[in-house]
Amino acid sequence: GTYRLKFSAPHYLSDTTSLAAVTITNTSLNLDPVTLYRYIRYAWLTDSHIGSGNDAALVAAFNQIAAMKDELDFVIHTGDIAEKGLGSELTIYKNLVSACPITVWSVPGNHEAKWTESGLQDFKDLIGPTRYSFENQGFKFLGVNSGIPLRRDGAFDPADVIWMENELKQMENPDMPVVIAFHHPADYGSMFNYWQILDLAKRYRTVFVMVGHGHSNVTYDFEGLPGAMCRSTYADPAGFG
Repeated sequence: GTYRLKFSAPHYLSDTTSLAAVTITNTSLNLDPVTLYRYIRYAWLTDSHIGSGNDAALVAAFNQIAAMKDELDFVIHTGDIAEKGLGSELTIYKNLVSACPITVWSVPGNHEAKWTESGLQDFKDLIGPTRYSFENQGFKFLGVNSGIPLRRDGAFDPADVIWMENELKQMENPDMPVVIAFHHPADYGSMFNYWQILDLAKRYRTVFVMVGHGHSNVTYDFEGLPGAMCRSTYADPAGFG
């Protein structure tokens, strides 16, 4: 018969796709090697809204992250870092990131894009690029902006879609597991062109899609891709994912 083979080991991500249709008979079976990837532990921040009166929660989160520095690989923030995207608010975040003993990767949200006359320029000047790409322990991590300057709604810039397509094409191992982060949930209620990124993601081994915006812990199925929304840093109880 034909079988889907599952490979698993403690502390490693299971593989059910490399050998998804194997015909087993009475003869000897030669299988191609399968690579399993270690789990990664990282902190997930989102919707901290610096300047809204909840700054202490973000400071507490960074203090806890610093205390866990030997247990965490990095930090990801999925946007709405600041309430109005003002330079003064983003400077507070910049100082917290600079003091953090592990690397912090950040994308903007609608609050960085909508409320300030700089659009996303203050974010770029103080925090850095609005997208990122890095690898960690055999995983590919991609972060991309979904905020539109001077609008609350979300959308992906065509240039960012092209950038992500190139990043995925350039992976040395096309079967590398991929994690994608942006602010708005990938649905029509949040972004009119959400499908452009999902269509790209579905061509590869995308194992997780991270979003913010809703300030709650929610699991998603983004057209077959597993995803989740994380609570805001000042939710009850305050903290991070």
